[in-house]
Amino acid sequence: MNEVRAYIDTHQHLPEMPSAAIVEAKGLDLGEMNKLLTKVEELTLYLLEKDTEVNELKTNIKSLETNYRNQQEQLKSIKETLDQFKMKIK
Repeated sequence: MNEVRAYIDTHQHLPEMPSAAIVEAKGLDLGEMNKLLTKVEELTLYLLEKDTEVNELKTNIKSLETNYRNQQEQLKSIKETLDQFKMKIK
């Protein structure tokens, strides 16, 4: 994806796609339209893949946050128990 971003930054359009100036000057033939449709399909599939990854990561984050909160509660309980033992020892 970094290569695509760099290409777009340099050329102001997607790789293998005609620039706006070329489309304006020459129009768009059927072959070019097929290229556009192919590129749209590729990008859509890539976007769907990334969306799935993002959703999985969100689920993992929620699970980690829950585990963290539980561990914090356990730690608090352990500290309280330790403090009680310290008081009994004195």
